[in-house]
Amino acid sequence: PRGQRGKRRLGTAWARYDVCPATLQAEHIKQHSQHYEAHKLAVWSYYHPDAAPKLLMQETFEDDRLLAGAVPQPEDWLWAWRAGRTPQSWQQATRVSQTNNFIHQIRARPVEGRATQQQVLIIREVRRMTKREWLREAKSIALTFDDRQTLLEIRFRCDIPVVPGVSVSDSHMYFRRGLLGCLTLHKNLSRVDLDDDYAKQLSAGILRVLQRFCTPLGEEIEQGLYRTVVLKIRQLAVDGALLKTARLLQNTMQNCVLVLRDASHFVRTAAEQPLVRTGGFEEQHARLFTQKHALLKDIQFSDKLQAHLVTCQKHVIDTNAAQGGSVTHLMRHFSFAPHRFESFADPRRKLVCCYVAVVLMLIDIIRDTRTALR
Repeated sequence: PRGQRGKRRLGTAWARYDVCPATLQAEHIKQHSQHYEAHKLAVWSYYHPDAAPKLLMQETFEDDRLLAGAVPQPEDWLWAWRAGRTPQSWQQATRVSQTNNFIHQIRARPVEGRATQQQVLIIREVRRMTKREWLREAKSIALTFDDRQTLLEIRFRCDIPVVPGVSVSDSHMYFRRGLLGCLTLHKNLSRVDLDDDYAKQLSAGILRVLQRFCTPLGEEIEQGLYRTVVLKIRQLAVDGALLKTARLLQNTMQNCVLVLRDASHFVRTAAEQPLVRTGGFEEQHARLFTQKHALLKDIQFSDKLQAHLVTCQKHVIDTNAAQGGSVTHLMRHFSFAPHRFESFADPRRKLVCCYVAVVLMLIDIIRDTRTALR
């Protein structure tokens, strides 16, 4: 009977402390740890003191651990998803996985980076399967492009097919959107590529991203889906630098009738100069950001001033329990990019919240008698 088998497995001489040889060698301990299930169960209980012992559903302990080897477990898929979402190299993800495996003792050897990459590709493919169905069902598709350092993100929006008997107002959904793919810019280019027109290179790269999107993992490209997606694209939203690229894409996307400027770039361009030139805003903006030795510019690029400002903020919090706007944490830097107008919004809010600390810092600088000697 199964109960007797379990009793025989756990009621060994080692488990009953009946093994008392005259000479107990190291090889005996090693043999016991490799072959006796009672020892393995005891090790598991030692490493999981807060967890109840697992019920063995199979005849032997090895059978219970059968799927804990090379077969990915749910925690492995969750780890692969996090590794794919975190900006880090695969070597870094492998080292973290090795440490995680050592702590939790999930399997005999850790998962290598290649296996994690394959899991991420599978997760991406499952997500793309849903997006391909969206684009098959859609009648109109719009593409938007957004450059982030060396990457060009290609995103899409598509309509939702009308369900018989359900109105659009009742569905609470008017469109679907998602990430179509990414294109690497200015990388691994030859001299011949550099001689070619940049807009032609970029338009060809965007079409290659569309082809990869329409290619299932491990299969050939679905030509029918690719042609369908290209013909359904009706709108392109780009910034000013990609207008020529969009015009070239229209030669392939024959039904594309609208090429629009990105709304955020359009609003920024339209509102930047009127706002800066209104009243005394331009003068104050120059004092804080643009002119030589502007206040926030000096703080951003000086470690000494940042440390001084943090000390003043600590004094304000210790005295008043909070800074302006009920802020209780320390703001260590004012990060902004001069070529982007909207990047000044965040440091302005920080300045308003820590005005008292900034004034204290300026008072300390003015009181310093060595200032005139610099």
